[in-house]
Amino acid sequence: MQLKNFSLEGLVGTVVFLAGAHLLWKNRSDAIAWLKEFISILRGEIARKGGAASGSAPVRRPRSGALILVGALALIVLGQILFFLNIT
Repeated sequence: MQLKNFSLEGLVGTVVFLAGAHLLWKNRSDAIAWLKEFISILRGEIARKGGAASGSAPVRRPRSGALILVGALALIVLGQILFFLNIT
């Protein structure tokens, strides 16, 4: 890829990707907490299908930073789409 083929669309895509990556890096503690929560829910579902049914209600944890994490992932995906559209 030559730099002369890199248009404004590719530049915007790159900047949007970097903005999303920055948001994700800045809120990495929330992202790790969400990943741990997802794994614990997944383990609970697998254990429940195995026959070990539990009658206790699930504990709800506060959802801090959920919108930021979803927005950061959306920016990363949008930035990659714009960048690849510029390449083709």
